[in-house]
Amino acid sequence: MLKNTYNYVINQYIKFLDLSFSKKFFVTYILCIVGYLSITLLGMYVNSLYSLKNADFIATKKFEIVSSAVVAHTGPEVSYLSLALTYIVNNFIACFTISSAIIAVALLYRHDIKKENDTNISYLNALFIFYLLTIINPFTGLSGAKLRYLDLIAVIPHGIFEFGAVALSISLGIHYALKILPLSYTLNLNSKKENVSNELLDNNANGANNENNADNNNKSTNISNIKNLPKLKLRDYINYIILLATILTLVSIAGILEPLDWALRNYSIANNINMIDLFIESYKNLIYYIIPGLIGDLLSKF
Repeated sequence: MLKNTYNYVINQYIKFLDLSFSKKFFVTYILCIVGYLSITLLGMYVNSLYSLKNADFIATKKFEIVSSAVVAHTGPEVSYLSLALTYIVNNFIACFTISSAIIAVALLYRHDIKKENDTNISYLNALFIFYLLTIINPFTGLSGAKLRYLDLIAVIPHGIFEFGAVALSISLGIHYALKILPLSYTLNLNSKKENVSNELLDNNANGANNENNADNNNKSTNISNIKNLPKLKLRDYINYIILLATILTLVSIAGILEPLDWALRNYSIANNINMIDLFIESYKNLIYYIIPGLIGDLLSKF
């Protein structure tokens, strides 16, 4: 039962990897939202039963470290700017780490292939595990375990951009991992190795010479295939930088909005104001009055 379920999930994941970049991003974006809500709601439920006192410890400490470094350079008098910069730096580092970790998986397996002429389906499993961990994002989800259900409204405005940045970083990592080491190559190599192994079992009675010949033939096949591994072109590096800049843009928008969202949430609680009405009215004013005013002031200086 478990094996059949695993095979089904892996097959679906292989189909996902065959999708275009934009479709990968869309699917990942939806799954990131679902994963965050699932872990957060689960954390809230468990917290209501057992009181998870240290549920947000890791997220809080990480924020405090980055915040202290940012404030040291911006000064305590610009607290909103320091908060926004903290969120931007913190989240961009997280997104960059996600994409880099996935790419590193491909680089490590590619290195093993070149060094040992050996790989197997574990490359697919590694990509799947990384994908699963990043879309579920247990640390971020558990950091919201102490929230109320209504407080999730405060996640929506900045979350639209933050989840977009995370989904884009995951898609970016997978896209370039498959460029560095295509999945079809490792699966084909694994298939060849299985065929050789079956032949060795069938012909075991023929002695050790046949076994050595088959192994040497397999190695020579692998060595010839190594030469066919793709290389990144200048266009790939340019596209990578553009996508990183896009992630930074999304993270920056989320970072600017996130302190505002939590300030509105705290204000509604302190003054017993309907949170939904407060968010609607605040963002309506932000969109129709504040942002156009700021743009007008900036343009007037040129």
